[in-house]
Amino acid sequence: MPKQAHYDLRFGSRVKLKNNYIFISAPKEISNNISSGSLYIYQKTPGYYQRVKTLVPDGAEEGDYWATNIAFDGDTFLFTSYFALRNAGQGSERGVAYFSSVE
Repeated sequence: MPKQAHYDLRFGSRVKLKNNYIFISAPKEISNNISSGSLYIYQKTPGYYQRVKTLVPDGAEEGDYWATNIAFDGDTFLFTSYFALRNAGQGSERGVAYFSSVE
């Protein structure tokens, strides 16, 4: 669970299972003093799931909505940020897709 767990973080907005892992999004979690979101990854161990990774945006801005969607392709996973480029001088709200692996 996030340190500051409460309903407004949207912890658990998206939950995906893949093999022995659970991916849980918190699109409004506060990281670096701004509400930009994060993604939690838990691994199954005997008797419980243990958090193995927390991904937070680098250079994010308020309201990026990080980890709003999660998808898989083999051992690679994809997650999105709805509004990551909204202030990039493009004149519109644009999202970003990130690729990563658990290992």
